[in-house]
Amino acid sequence: MANTLGTDDLLAGTAELIKAGKGDKIGFTADVWDDFGLTNDALSKNIDTLHALALNNRQIRIDVNGDGAFTTDQDVSIDLVGVNKVTADAVGHFLIFL
Repeated sequence: MANTLGTDDLLAGTAELIKAGKGDKIGFTADVWDDFGLTNDALSKNIDTLHALALNNRQIRIDVNGDGAFTTDQDVSIDLVGVNKVTADAVGHFLIFL
């Protein structure tokens, strides 16, 4: 598990696919979660200078280079299959699939 953006499984240019069902979740370390800029359980639709994680349709986008924009060769994308909705648990540092 990555301890900071741009390391381990959060490397620039990474594209992942997750097949998930209701109640499945992805966990992050507290340091990575803090880098996302999520201050509550709401997810942004767009990457910007305040939000390094966004949910765009059924794709999670993570700005690992910190430029406030999403590009496939410099950031991380995770396509979601079998997922209708995603919510964040800011206390537990999880994305929960509904």
